[in-house]
Amino acid sequence: MVLLVFTLRFDMRAPGWAGPTADLYAAAIDMCAWAENRGAVLAVLSEHHGTDDGHLPAPLTLASAIAARTRTLAILLAAVPIPLWDPVRLAEEMSVLDLISGGRVSYAFGVGHRREEYDHFGVDMGVRGRLADEMLAVLGRLVRGETVEYRGRTIRVTPACGSPGGPMMLVAGGSKAAARRAGRPGLLSSLDIPTTLPLYAFD
Repeated sequence: MVLLVFTLRFDMRAPGWAGPTADLYAAAIDMCAWAENRGAVLAVLSEHHGTDDGHLPAPLTLASAIAARTRTLAILLAAVPIPLWDPVRLAEEMSVLDLISGGRVSYAFGVGHRREEYDHFGVDMGVRGRLADEMLAVLGRLVRGETVEYRGRTIRVTPACGSPGGPMMLVAGGSKAAARRAGRPGLLSSLDIPTTLPLYAFD
């Protein structure tokens, strides 16, 4: 049996001599709408910051535009460097995107590997693992609209997401640390990706 998956991946990187950036983003959205009607099942968006080639820094924004132009296409954000986010703000963005997309957006969370990005946000890269664990412990509950105690504050994100149980979230990376990070809050590991994404099977 052969498994074939028609996917698209966008990082929006482009050399300086490429076309206008606005045209590149419009083309990516058009491509998703076109591909959905021709069997595409998934669009993958990545996230990096402060790069010379203009790598996509705001995947949730692009995902929102893609979701508005499509009806069935699944969207995976991989990987989102969660220590660079505020978990409350991220939960708000995820909840609204879940409502806009009808639950079609999933997330793979990582800790990032570029020191430049941590400098970009003024975050200490040396504590990225601890930050990720702390955030992942509350993120799922926040997206579901539960009341959460976080750093001495009582927080409830509104509106809650529309998906029962929240959007699919997993932890990227094949290391033991990543597996432990996924297991503590009951998330999937990236090793589970082949069995959780929609596949077309042909005998």
